[in-house]
Amino acid sequence: LGRSVPSYFYDLFSPESIQRSGILDDERVSKFISKCLAKRGTGMKDFPLINTDNMAFVGLLSSMLLWRQFVSETPVQSSREMKFTTFVDRVTAPEHV
Repeated sequence: LGRSVPSYFYDLFSPESIQRSGILDDERVSKFISKCLAKRGTGMKDFPLINTDNMAFVGLLSSMLLWRQFVSETPVQSSREMKFTTFVDRVTAPEHV
């Protein structure tokens, strides 16, 4: 987290959102997020969290984004339109002779 926090951040990590997900402990997550916000710098080179905290933050963010996008009824709204395409290559097994 640099100086600016994305608009969806506080909604994503609100105690209500975390409770609704049912996958994380809202009290522990709130304490951890407060720690991250208190130590944020001007960019990644100034980000004073240790490596394990950085990994924990990415894990929490990923978990909540995935939950919000694919499980929750209110997906994260992006400021720009995002389109994803899926390509499936069908491979058939050779016939046994």
